[in-house]
Amino acid sequence: MLYAADVWCSGLIAKGRGKKSAGRGARGFASKMERVQRMATTMITGGMRTTATDVLDAHTNILPFQQLLRKVCHRATLRMATLDQTHPLHKGTRAAYNSCTRRNFESCKRHPSPLHRLLNEFGLNPHAIETIHPTRHYHKWSSDASTETAGDMITAVRRDAKAEEDLQVYSD
Repeated sequence: MLYAADVWCSGLIAKGRGKKSAGRGARGFASKMERVQRMATTMITGGMRTTATDVLDAHTNILPFQQLLRKVCHRATLRMATLDQTHPLHKGTRAAYNSCTRRNFESCKRHPSPLHRLLNEFGLNPHAIETIHPTRHYHKWSSDASTETAGDMITAVRRDAKAEEDLQVYSD
């Protein structure tokens, strides 16, 4: 339902509903999505049509739609800020952030991209966020650690007494 929401709703998250510059199509689509969420919460709770949407959302433990959009967009922006240098979007994310900092996150370019709008809204600094480096293994790689599961407590105690490893990890 919210696939690629960080692209189509980047103008909507700034002030709740969105500005006229965000485009009528995105606002109309978001209001239809709100209606779908309301129908789903009404069906889940078995509430009446006159029940307030906020009450239905609270009873079903679902975020209001505008907050859900904001959460999805923030998560997508944070993921882009933590990309490794080998990722194709890494350089573009850093350049967009630098462009936003030159304008103090207040205004943006004449035709801002969704990435510029998201970085303006959340102000996440990709230079200060730890990047996640991908781990690659050869396809025939196997771990040096071994895992053993004992069937009962007596067997576990015997294996523990016979174990010669320097490091052992136990779990329930």
